[in-house]
Amino acid sequence: MERLNVVIYAMRTISNRNAAAVKELSKIECDVLVIEEPYASVLLPTAYKNYCFHCKKRCHALIPCPNCVEAMYCSEDCCSASWDKDHRVECSLLPLLIALGFTKIELIAVRTLLRATQQNRSLQHLLNTLPQIESFKDDKTKGFNEDSQYNSLDYKSVHHLVGNMELRSNPDIFRKAATAAYILHLLDKNTDYFTSAKCHESNEMFLSCNKFENKPLNSVKLFVGGLLFKYLLIVPSNAHEISEMLVKKVRGKVVCESLEIGGALYPVLSLINHSCDPNVVRHSHNGDLNVLTAIQVIPTGTQIVDNYGYHHALHDVTTRQSELSSQYHFHCQCCACIEDWPLYHQLPNKYPVYLNPSLKDEVNKSSRIFKEVLQDITSGKLDGKLPFLMAHLALLHRVIKRPWREYSACQEAIKQCLSVQANHYLAPTSL
Repeated sequence: MERLNVVIYAMRTISNRNAAAVKELSKIECDVLVIEEPYASVLLPTAYKNYCFHCKKRCHALIPCPNCVEAMYCSEDCCSASWDKDHRVECSLLPLLIALGFTKIELIAVRTLLRATQQNRSLQHLLNTLPQIESFKDDKTKGFNEDSQYNSLDYKSVHHLVGNMELRSNPDIFRKAATAAYILHLLDKNTDYFTSAKCHESNEMFLSCNKFENKPLNSVKLFVGGLLFKYLLIVPSNAHEISEMLVKKVRGKVVCESLEIGGALYPVLSLINHSCDPNVVRHSHNGDLNVLTAIQVIPTGTQIVDNYGYHHALHDVTTRQSELSSQYHFHCQCCACIEDWPLYHQLPNKYPVYLNPSLKDEVNKSSRIFKEVLQDITSGKLDGKLPFLMAHLALLHRVIKRPWREYSACQEAIKQCLSVQANHYLAPTSL
């Protein structure tokens, strides 16, 4: 495989909580391209009973928040850190949001607001600096800080993520505006977010809002409502899932099932374009740390492409195009779409087209070994398999024209090996 020999750290500093996890990632026998902490992350309500509300790690002896019945933590340290970062305001708001049936989109939007304003402690700072943040017109510089760095934990990178407002339907925009207004109302009536904020309104920014002064909807609340609306546009097109792999044995075979436990905004990952034939895969580590790993040969100068949830081996081209257009507002033109590659079980597995016929015998020999390795993997023997799998994939990439079923099977085997090095849970019983 043509190795990149580089790890792109999507932040300038790694938090103490993730420092040990990053050290462990150096042992992964694949090309790790990006390691990124989220700007903001949330658990799904269905995961509240089994995972720490703050660090997103599985725990079966959780400590409840002293002030609400929703948030639970793996330790007193996580409870204290959560309270300081966002839960002080969110504590009284969260039960209302859940009771209203709000999804991770709304929950991430609220969490992003609380992080951006440090629960209102830096609301004045954001008011003052927003004109400068929005002064960048060049798409190549949007989101970068003064040192020309794109930092996942810098608010600038989040603020400039696309929301595709110009591509959305009027009913969709209206629903998001109404949702932002209602969350603003809940934030005002059920928390101390505004009453405790020492914030002076900017006449320059709110000249058109003077008619609201000294009334319930003042300019600061309009500003916050506008931010909520912006995040409700950004999240659907940019959020990534936080996952855990459930590993269990079924009739002697190891079966891995991906469980979505939360959602997060990863600004660097959001810059990566989609392909129905991605050359990378994402896994969650140490809770909500996201790791991007290569699952194809990626030559120098080639674009890194991720998958937004619609893969050529699992979804037909009509479904992919419809869903991608509906959620992300673009028409995919990847090779799998242009050539209309078939689903996995319909992929060709006989009579390959050899790009380099002189290596036919080498491929056949490696393929025989691959079948043995695949049997080991399905029976649970995953240790030490990644180096061969990566070498076999690189050989197939050089020699056989795609689409080709064995190529996809090798990618899936690599993903399965990587998944048990990431967040995973061994089911206590076997069927």
